[in-house]
Amino acid sequence: MGDSTNDGTPIISGTAEPGTTVSIYDDGSIIGSTLVGEDGQWGFTPKPALSEGTHHITTVVTDMAGNKQRGIA
Repeated sequence: MGDSTNDGTPIISGTAEPGTTVSIYDDGSIIGSTLVGEDGQWGFTPKPALSEGTHHITTVVTDMAGNKQRGIA
């Protein structure tokens, strides 16, 4: 949380319950989603690249029952 980079295509990653879906948001707008692997790991690279400047990245994890949990990447 709070990491900085000059890379427009950073790897945004984390852990969650295997089989859940992680939706990634930039300043409140969805930029993509990914499935959590069997090992509980997930990763996402923004495409197109993030514009230069400050970004507030957040996540929402959705389990198979549709329950949602917010997080900060």
